[in-house]
Amino acid sequence: MRYNPGHTGARVDLFPRLTAPRAPVFNFKSGHGFVPHARLRELKVDSKLWYPDPPDYYRYALSRPQVDGLLFSVRSDRELAELEAALGRGGLTSDEETHLEQLAVITGKVDDRQR
Repeated sequence: MRYNPGHTGARVDLFPRLTAPRAPVFNFKSGHGFVPHARLRELKVDSKLWYPDPPDYYRYALSRPQVDGLLFSVRSDRELAELEAALGRGGLTSDEETHLEQLAVITGKVDDRQR
């Protein structure tokens, strides 16, 4: 399934229908929607707000108990280390999830079907 700040439909379409026992649910395109910090500054997103890093989008997907894992690839040892450090911080708070979803709207990274 696809679940990220720009594609939140699984909250309505899939998650409520999952009951135990069930097959594992894996998310792909977790990092979709990441916007470089320079672009957020160009868009005049308040610099006092949290500017998420790519691994925070994986944390977003894994914040949902219905998501058992992620399908993705890393391109370097550095990316793997960053991901490991981010995942060590655990899932996002609901305020952090909302913030990423708002950034998706601001930056145009929202699936047209969800507008």
